[in-house]
Amino acid sequence: MPDASAILDRAARASRIIFATAAMVAIAALLLLARGGSGSGGAWSVMPDRHLYVVTSGSMSPKVRAGDAVLVKPITTDAAKSLQPGEVVTFRAANNPRFLITHRIVASHVSAGGRHFYTTKGDANTGPDSSVLEPGRIIGVVTRVIPRLGALLVAIRTPGIAATFVAAFLLLEAAFLAFRFARTDDRTTQPSIP
Repeated sequence: MPDASAILDRAARASRIIFATAAMVAIAALLLLARGGSGSGGAWSVMPDRHLYVVTSGSMSPKVRAGDAVLVKPITTDAAKSLQPGEVVTFRAANNPRFLITHRIVASHVSAGGRHFYTTKGDANTGPDSSVLEPGRIIGVVTRVIPRLGALLVAIRTPGIAATFVAAFLLLEAAFLAFRFARTDDRTTQPSIP
């Protein structure tokens, strides 16, 4: 039967392997996430019903800053007709549908003909947006703000920076393995006491 120190050594070795594996999986997931964002207006699909968008301006400061990421729950045009003032939404710009905006609904309107539309405003802006927002341009409702994640995702998507992250990870992993093998060699080359 192995002694207690052998059991502890095995447990420590197993925990280091588990930690290294978890770190590799986390870095791989981050790199895969960073590779996304090309379709659906630059969205990263992080869950079946949530998309991640990078904020590029300070119009929603201080609650949402440039470089943050927003988690958005997509909604249908019909569901968009029941949004209320105070909700933060991500929508397509009126003059360029490829350009996305994340602003707060400040007023809800229904025309005499029953047409729904909203007035939106960035929290940091002095006045409302110049064009009204129709429900058909709304992509979804912001459910969470993740500070600085957007800047990290954009940085990792930059080829030189992505290569730097991968190289740094590989160097750290090599150092970890070298240290682990050096410690194993030290244990096996020590003279035994009779």
